[in-house]
Amino acid sequence: MAEATRMTLTLSKDLAELLTEVVATGDYANRGEVVRDALRQWQEKRTQAQFATPLRTRGKEIWIK
Repeated sequence: MAEATRMTLTLSKDLAELLTEVVATGDYANRGEVVRDALRQWQEKRTQAQFATPLRTRGKEIWIK
C-alpha cells in the first residue's frame, strides 16, 4: 500500500449525511473508504476520457473507447 497522507475535508451537510448513509449500508467500513473509492472511480473515468475518440455522425458527437 502506498504511503498515506492524512487530510481534512469540509463537506456540505448533504454530502456528509450521504457518506454516513453509504457506510451504514455496510458496503464500506468508514467514510474514508467511501471517499477513496469515489476518488479512484473519478480518476479512472478521467483516464478513460483521455483515451476516448470522438466520432461525429449526423451532427452528433459520439465518444468511443
